[in-house]
Amino acid sequence: MLEQIERIAKIIGVIVACFGVAKYVIEINQKKIDKSIGYFDEYRTGDVFQAQKKIAILTYNWTKLVEEGQEDIYEKMETDLVSYPHRLYADILIDFYQSAYICYKSGSCNKARMQQLFEQGAKNNVRTLYPLLKYMRSVDPDYGNGLLCLAGNDTGQHC
Repeated sequence: MLEQIERIAKIIGVIVACFGVAKYVIEINQKKIDKSIGYFDEYRTGDVFQAQKKIAILTYNWTKLVEEGQEDIYEKMETDLVSYPHRLYADILIDFYQSAYICYKSGSCNKARMQQLFEQGAKNNVRTLYPLLKYMRSVDPDYGNGLLCLAGNDTGQHC
């Protein structure tokens, strides 16, 4: 009889331990999701949002040049992106994506949620900032890694 009670107690102990581990895993995952959403909130407010708006205005101006018949605007894009204040706005975006990618890569954020929240925006920014990325990566091959990785455009070892 005592052996049966001990066996039942062990089974109950294992069940309670499993429940505790499951609860811990769920709490950790929720914290990662919350941190991912925190990055998204930062993306939609403050300096990062203002930088996005400024770059969007710049993109609109380039589009108008194309509509007016200027065929090769790549040189204009490159000049605009490396000059003040546009370079500052581009760097704010690139630094944000680098920070978000570190959270993604380290596992501190929920990878699926980060990809869901940032992949499309990252792809759009890669297209817009391409002249600057190309120019800067000729000097620093790691420049913009976070942006490129979240956009799925770079499959190097750092991604």
